[in-house]
Amino acid sequence: LGLHGGGVETVKFLARVGAKVTITDLRDKKKLAPALLSLKKCKTVKYILGKHRKKDFLHTEIIVKNPGVLPDSPYLKIAKNAGIPVTSDVGIFFKNFPGEIIGVTGTRGKSTTTYLIWKFLRQKYKNKVHIGGNIRKSVLPLLAKSGKEDLAVLELSSFQLEDLAQEKF
Repeated sequence: LGLHGGGVETVKFLARVGAKVTITDLRDKKKLAPALLSLKKCKTVKYILGKHRKKDFLHTEIIVKNPGVLPDSPYLKIAKNAGIPVTSDVGIFFKNFPGEIIGVTGTRGKSTTTYLIWKFLRQKYKNKVHIGGNIRKSVLPLLAKSGKEDLAVLELSSFQLEDLAQEKF
């Protein structure tokens, strides 16, 4: 689930499209309280907090991992060895965004550069340009309001790029 909002938006998106969602996080209910409060309206979500269970990584169709979860997680290895696909919110976005995506990555200046590109493009394309990614703005809510003519300017961390490298497009 995580602490910075991306997990919350991922759960809301998946619940909105009718997925059965199980959240598993090593953090307990107390540490995740703000995120859990944001999900109060998502009634069909199952929570496994403070631990991970092997069965939750085996009895599922897909795993959407938080970018903060290391790729060598033993639980992700269990899923991958069982043939369970592992993706991320950015992976879902890349597969479903109908327009063009501009990705910004690097060591320093990603947020500023992402913002400036977004701001410049909005001068010409107005509401057809969206911003998101590692700048603490989840990408999945953008899918509901985007068309083929839209542009998405995304700040992408090295972790998000590593997750994308595992995707099949």
